[in-house]
Amino acid sequence: MSDQYAIVIVPLTEDEGGGYAAYVPDLHGCMSDGETEAEAAANVRDAIVEWCDEAKELGRDIPEPGSFSKRVQEEWDTLVELVNAQEELGALNEAREKKLVAINEAKQKKCEELEAQVAALRLRLRTLEPIAHRAFYQCFEDEDVVRPHVAVPVASSVPGHLAAAALTSRRH
Repeated sequence: MSDQYAIVIVPLTEDEGGGYAAYVPDLHGCMSDGETEAEAAANVRDAIVEWCDEAKELGRDIPEPGSFSKRVQEEWDTLVELVNAQEELGALNEAREKKLVAINEAKQKKCEELEAQVAALRLRLRTLEPIAHRAFYQCFEDEDVVRPHVAVPVASSVPGHLAAAALTSRRH
């Protein structure tokens, strides 16, 4: 069984003690070392047998040979799916942001249009206000019309003391 698992052998630096390290990707934590590649390979084969015996004693599953490659491929596929999903979200967020900018620009334009209309109406009101005042006072110029002896409310834009003075000056 120990011959079915892939073994990875790598050289160790002098700081790491020299020689070679061997490990089995399918069996997490299963490793050994040796002065030569052959010694490291022989030692790790013994470690495979011990790793599997320990897993059986503990009631753990023993991974199939090649399961590491399958697991790496599954993790890679999952990672690719996550990256693709993230790119999709980025594109959706960008489209949403463009739409919000367009909506805000349209609202700003509408506000500017309404402000221009209000300014035009205020100007028109200033133009019409004197005409309305003259029409109001002309009502009292006819001899047949009874003039009030109390102040008549006038447009709110005319100060009260001016309106009262205008009425008083027109009385007989």
